[in-house]
Amino acid sequence: MTSSHAPEDPNTEKSQKDITIPRGVTFDDLKLEMTNEGRLRFNLDIIEQVCKASDLPVEVITKGPESNLAGLLVTWYQKHLSQGGGHNSVMDSLLAPH
Repeated sequence: MTSSHAPEDPNTEKSQKDITIPRGVTFDDLKLEMTNEGRLRFNLDIIEQVCKASDLPVEVITKGPESNLAGLLVTWYQKHLSQGGGHNSVMDSLLAPH
């Protein structure tokens, strides 16, 4: 299942909660892409797995403000990079100063 959201400045609100990434799940599994309409598309099943492992109700992400999704993605991406993961062009573009 995929979902799309309009991108929001991910620098405005970063989640302080440490998230738990399930074993075998990688940041690349999100399959992040920016649509031609400028919306962020990703694999919602992966978000649901991360929410479950992190004891975070998925509705916080799917029904809450977009800043919740941005916080989750930024927190995970920073963790991913700090553990030696490769750069993601979509996230790098979202995080770049505009």
